[in-house]
Order: sequence, then structure tokens, then C-alpha cells
Amino acid sequence: MVRCTLKNETKLKKPPNGGWGWVVVFASFCVDAIAFAVGKGLGMFFTGIKEEFNASNSEVSLVLSLFFACMGFAGLVVGVLIEILDVRKILLLCGVVSCGGLTMCAFSPSIGFMYIGSVLSLACGSAFIASSSHTVIYFSTLMPLANGIVLTGSPIGATFVPYFNKFLLSEYGWRGGLLILAGISLNFSSFGALVRPIAIAKVETAVKEAHERVSNGSRVFAALKKYWLALLFLFFNVLFALAAFVPNVYIVPFAESKNYSESDCALFLSLISVGDIFCRPLAGAILTKSDLCKKHILSLVAFLMILFSAAQLLLVHCSSFFCLVLYTSLYGCLYGSACTATMIAMPLLVGKQNLERYYGAFFTVGGVSTLIGVPFAGSLVDAHGRFEDVFLYAFVCTFAGGIYVLILSFLKCCKSDQETVVVS
Repeated sequence: MVRCTLKNETKLKKPPNGGWGWVVVFASFCVDAIAFAVGKGLGMFFTGIKEEFNASNSEVSLVLSLFFACMGFAGLVVGVLIEILDVRKILLLCGVVSCGGLTMCAFSPSIGFMYIGSVLSLACGSAFIASSSHTVIYFSTLMPLANGIVLTGSPIGATFVPYFNKFLLSEYGWRGGLLILAGISLNFSSFGALVRPIAIAKVETAVKEAHERVSNGSRVFAALKKYWLALLFLFFNVLFALAAFVPNVYIVPFAESKNYSESDCALFLSLISVGDIFCRPLAGAILTKSDLCKKHILSLVAFLMILFSAAQLLLVHCSSFFCLVLYTSLYGCLYGSACTATMIAMPLLVGKQNLERYYGAFFTVGGVSTLIGVPFAGSLVDAHGRFEDVFLYAFVCTFAGGIYVLILSFLKCCKSDQETVVVS
């Protein structure tokens, strides 16, 4: 049986490591900016949605949770679409679907319809995963730098979107604001047109052909033996995603509960993004130049996660303006650095040839955790009436994630030492 596809990829012997790749970096940067900025900026509409539908914190947070979770579930969608469509067609499709989902949210007569609209944020996640994973194919030695630039799109977009959403909220209400954001998300299609789909030709060898003739059971065993660390690394995203977006969702209602103005809330959201802006490309540049950091990438991820968890304790004990400014700045810096290090760790663990599939699995498990974590944090607030519990919960989850990756790093070192002894 012949499988029909609509792919139109250019086959190359090796990554261009530049050239049109920088245009693809720009397009992916813009896609990342729109995809995550829309989600992160929705926090400004939290109170308006809650008041209009007379909903609880957990009910409203489920809207945002579904948005971020479905961005993770998009990994499954991309895994299927990438076998049928090239990346350009995927981005064109994502623009239309994401626009439809946000439009549905804007005209929702109840909170339930907003849940349905949020599910269509699958398109935002699909656009991000498809563009960022394809960007990696264009580069070899400059891959960490290109990755860092692409991932900077999210914080740059999120820096301005709180003020933009504040303007939309005051001028058009949250419904009008969502409708305008729907139009902006349609630009996935525009930037998708800039992406030239390519594929790196696989080198056929006698060894590889022999591997293809072995039984399925042997191939599965060989894959588990080769990629055991990458499979264990998936559980890290389970722990991280349980709390990664929780502070971003609840920083505005937390600040409002402390009687800060809307302008202050917008400032806090923007500071998260400002820290993110500087640290993502900086982390990418450092990892590009430092072979030592690449070698110990898991230790670096663990170190950043432990620092990230420690920052959560700041708001548990302090709610002054200075503490909020310090917290949001630290949150942005550490989150951006951790994300960049994690994105660079994945191709080092599984190789570029398996990256798109691994991205799908990685973001899917993260989506499940996000779907659980954000509403659970909201239920803590509803039960105890304290937003501080949200940040304590974030500390527990992220600290556990940091310790877990530290253990993985130790296991990797032990495995490397054993292999060195065997070779000797």
C-alpha cells in the first residue's frame, strides 16, 4: 500500500548551518512570540472572565490550563501531521484553526464554551513545535544559538502583550480583546509561508540495513538501550509542567488580592518576559561556545531548576512591591534559561533524526501535567483562600524536578564511566 502525503521537502546532504535558515529562525521566532504571548497574556482577562461568568478560581484557571495543556498535546498532532504534510502547510493550517478557537472564546455564552475554544489552542502548540523543531534541521554548529533566538520570541511577545491586553481590556472588554488576538494568531499562516521545508538525506550503510532486518522486538530493545536516558528525561517534564505555568497564571490575581493596580499587574507580567528575553539567547550563546556545558547539560538543567524552585519561596513570605519585582525578574531569567537548556538537551539526548517525534512525546506529557497542575493550584486557593499556597506548590514540584534531573545526570556519568572502562 502506498501512503499519500502532501510533503514537498528539499533533500540536503547536510544542514546549511545558515543561509535561508536565518529567515526560518525569524519566522519561528515570530510564531513562538504569538503562540506563547497569547497564552501568557490571557492572565490579564482572568478577573473579567471570573466576574462575568461568576466562576471560581479553579474554573477560570482551567481555561488557561487547557490552553497551555493543549499546546503540549499538540506534540501528538504534529507527530501525525509531519508524516503527511510539510512544515509550511502545517503552519498555514495552524493559523486558521487558532483564529477559530480564540474567536469561539470571544463569543462564548458560558465558561464551558471557553473550554472548547481553549482546546483549539492545539494549533498554537502545533505551530510552535513544528517551526522550532524544523529550525534545528537547518543548523549544526550554530544550533544552540539559533534555538536560543527562536525561544526568545515568547518572552519578547509576552513583554508587550500585558500592556496591549490592558489596553484591549479597557477599550473593548475581554471579549473584544480575544477577538483581536484571534486575528493576530492568523499570522501563523503568514510566517509559515517563509519556511522552506527541507530534510537531511539519510546515509544508508550496511550496518543500518542489517538493523532494519532485525525483529521488531530486537529493535525496541535496542532503542530502549540507546535512548533510556531520553525516556527517563520525559518524566522531568511531568514534574516541571505541573508548576511551570502556575506562577504566570496566578501572579495577576495574587497582585490584585494585595491591592495592586492593573498597571502594576501588567508590569509584573512584563518583568517575567524581560528576564526571559535576556536569558534565553544568553543561555543559547553560552551553550554554543561551551562544550563543557553541553557535556554536563543535565547537571545544568538540574541546577537551574533548583534555583527556579528557590525563587518560588520569595512570594510565600513577602508581598511587597520590591519582592514582586524581584520575583518576576528571577522567574523570567531562570525560566528562560531552563527552557533553553532543556530544548538543547533534547537533540543531544536523542539526535536530530528523532527530534520531531521526541518533541511530540515531551510536550504531550507536559500538556497532561499542565492540565492537572494549574486547576489543582486554583483549588488550593479556593480551599484555603491564600494565593501563597500556589507558589509553595510550585516550589515543591520544581524542586522535585531539579533533584530528579540531578539523579539522571549522575546515572549518565556512571554509564559513561562504565563504557570508558570497557573500551579501555
